[in-house]
Amino acid sequence: MRFLRFLFFLSASFYIHIGVVQANDSHVADRHRTVRKVLPVPDVMPAQANKETVVRIALPKIPALGTVGHEKSLEGIDVSHYQGRIDWHRVAKEGGVRYAYIKASEGENLKDEFYDYNVREARAAGIVVGAYHFYRPQRGVEANFSNMVSTIKRGDIDLLPIIDVESTGGVERKRFLSDLGEFVKKVEKHYGCPPMLYTGQNFYNKHFLDIFTKYCWMIAKYQETEPVLLDGNNPCMWQYTQHGRMPGIKGNVDRSRLMSNDFHHLFMERYKNRR
Repeated sequence: MRFLRFLFFLSASFYIHIGVVQANDSHVADRHRTVRKVLPVPDVMPAQANKETVVRIALPKIPALGTVGHEKSLEGIDVSHYQGRIDWHRVAKEGGVRYAYIKASEGENLKDEFYDYNVREARAAGIVVGAYHFYRPQRGVEANFSNMVSTIKRGDIDLLPIIDVESTGGVERKRFLSDLGEFVKKVEKHYGCPPMLYTGQNFYNKHFLDIFTKYCWMIAKYQETEPVLLDGNNPCMWQYTQHGRMPGIKGNVDRSRLMSNDFHHLFMERYKNRR
C-alpha cells in the first residue's frame, strides 16, 4: 500500500507540473502577442506644430558660405507672403542660414505677391535661392504647369525648383499619381533639371512609397526625431518646424536643414548641359 501511495503522489505531482508549465507558456505567449493598431492618415499636413518640441531642437553650427558642401548640416528657411517684407540682409548677417526656398506660385493662377522682392533681395544678400510651386491637383496638370513656369524663371534661382504636394485635392488616387507624374516630367524638361518634391512624412508614407524615388525630397516632420520614410528613401532636406524664429523676419518661419553634406547636387548649374 505504501508503494501504491507513492506512485499516486508521483503521478499527481507530474500532472500538476505539466499544468503549471502549460499555464505559464500561455501567459508568456499572451504577454508577447503584438497587436498592431492602424491609425488613419490624414490627406493634409498638420496645421500646428508642437512648439515645445521646436524649442528643444539643437541647431548645428553654420559654416561660412565658402565651406558649403563640406558641412554635415546646413540650415535654411522657406518663406512666402505670410512673412511680409523680410530684411534679407539681416537674415544673411544674423540668421545663420545659407539657403532660402521662396514661394512663387500656387495652382492655376496665384503668384505670391512677395516673390520678386524676396528673390531679388535674398540673392543680393548672398543667400542661395530656390523657389517652389504649391501644386493643386484638382486644377489639372496644364494649369499648374503654366502658372509655375511663367512665374519661376530659370535665371531667378540657384537651387532645384520644388513642387509642394500636401493634398490630393479630392482627386482619385490613381489619377492623382498619374497627373503628378506627368507634371513632374514637364517641370524637369522645362528647367533642364529634376525638381525636388516636398510633402509631410505621413502623406509620403500613405501615397508615395517607392514612387518618384529618383527625385530629392524635402520632408516636413515637426518633431525632434528625423523623418522616417517606410520605403527606406532618404530625404535631402528635413523641414523640422513651422514655428522657427529668424532675425529680419517678423513672426514664425519654416526652418529646414540639409540631411547630407553634399549640397552641390541641389544646384541647377550642374544640370545646365543635360537638356
